[in-house]
Amino acid sequence: MMTENFSSLSDLSSEYDCSQANHDVPQLKEQLASLKSQYPDPAAASQPIQEQLNHVENQLHFIKNKCRLN
Repeated sequence: MMTENFSSLSDLSSEYDCSQANHDVPQLKEQLASLKSQYPDPAAASQPIQEQLNHVENQLHFIKNKCRLN
């Protein structure tokens, strides 16, 4: 299980600094791809794995929405 620390993702909030997005988004995408490759069927994965997948996806969506990224 990967437990990477992102520059400003420990507590995503309205204060998130979008200048960090260029660093954080690629890391989150890499982490998500890694999780999906390890667990190709998230529905069959354990609850903690499902929660980790959801958490990473939510972080990506939050940053993309807050920073108006595609």
